[in-house]
Amino acid sequence: MTADPQRRRRASLIGVAGLVFATLAIVVLVVVGVVTLRSSEEGTAVAPEERPSQRFPSTPAAMVAVTSGERLSSVVVMVLDPIGIGGSVVTVPVNVDTTAGLGRERTPLARRAFEVGDPSPLADELVPLLGMQPTFLEVVDGDQLEELLGLAGQTSVSLPEDVVDVGGDTPVTVAPEGDDALRPDEVVAVLTSIDSSGSSYDHHDVDVAVWESIALAWSRRSGSVVVSRDEAGEPVAPDTFEEFVERLRAGSVAVRDLAIDPRAAIVLDNPTDADFVALDRRDSLLVFASIAPERVLAPNPTLTFSIVAPFTDAQIAAAGEGLSTAGLIRDLIGELTFLEVNVVSVDTRPGEGGAASETVVVADDEEFVDPGSVPALIGESSSRVAARDTEGSDVTLVLGTDFLAHRVELLAEEAASRADDDGAADFDVSGGDTDETDETDGSGDDGTNDASGDGS
Repeated sequence: MTADPQRRRRASLIGVAGLVFATLAIVVLVVVGVVTLRSSEEGTAVAPEERPSQRFPSTPAAMVAVTSGERLSSVVVMVLDPIGIGGSVVTVPVNVDTTAGLGRERTPLARRAFEVGDPSPLADELVPLLGMQPTFLEVVDGDQLEELLGLAGQTSVSLPEDVVDVGGDTPVTVAPEGDDALRPDEVVAVLTSIDSSGSSYDHHDVDVAVWESIALAWSRRSGSVVVSRDEAGEPVAPDTFEEFVERLRAGSVAVRDLAIDPRAAIVLDNPTDADFVALDRRDSLLVFASIAPERVLAPNPTLTFSIVAPFTDAQIAAAGEGLSTAGLIRDLIGELTFLEVNVVSVDTRPGEGGAASETVVVADDEEFVDPGSVPALIGESSSRVAARDTEGSDVTLVLGTDFLAHRVELLAEEAASRADDDGAADFDVSGGDTDETDETDGSGDDGTNDASGDGS
């Protein structure tokens, strides 16, 4: 690393320019492929025979904002598991930029005033930002939060720092750093505390740690809840938010923390010096398309894609050092959404025996079956028409180990291009940025923090 700022800046700009050039080359190829996929009329002369249809499993969801006065102190998205009990809690930074990096000014969610019973800020700002439509939108205060949590006795919590609240005239230490057992009212006091020192995100780890402890307490104390079922035997969606929470607390609950884009603070305009972070939209889509595909929005008038990545740990390890399924799928999601393709469903559960070697494009209609549609992204593939129509999804990419080899090749080419442009020869070509977000969100290969201990 050079000590001269001007030389270091020049080298960085050259590297970025090379990366942009390589990326644009891929994008040009992919745009041609997607246009072909969308406009192809081959095979449409004969109407397809009637096939059975299927839909994504029901996964009711709730966006919940916790307030201290009118100030935002915690935000989570709760998702019910398809079995009807248990599910996931997704933590969202309170100072997330609701503009998604667009425009000159940053508008963090915490800047909005929140009133109990008025979920309009969530509907207006958070729904389009996260790209998912919840069943319930709720703004709660401390008293309502304590009832919602339904905790009994003491909850074991491991806090990464002292929790300080500046809501009163003087700062008050609500709970000390380290392991502790908190009463329900003390858990609520931590979640409703607001620490104005540093940035809001500096204290986000406290929020994650407390929700992980709550989820673990729910999972350990799960009770019996009667779940009504429809004629097909599927769970009936809860009618009220109270029923939703009762069913969530009755099963195993996992916690997922959305990753942020650390580059945003450097590259985005911020003339008002707002306290903000930008979400990594790829990671957000990965999380919600994995746990709640039924709720994911498809804002673009183009194709909707599902991604199946059934790789085992052994297959990922054999493909290259530093790779992860989550990182590879995040990259693929980013490239597809850059082309304004809707990604609505992701399944990264390892298949029995792992992934096959060949990648297969499974289309709901012959119009979209062209196997050469996205070669720049997935490599060589075969294609077929699906045996069942999937409501809400046009194309399913069933990725094989050939996809892994193709992505490793792309990463190596991009790294070589950067090395040529800035004169550096020793670049790690094994992982690209596939591991960067894992380190940022601390969540591991599947983009999740599992508080339940069973991987649900």
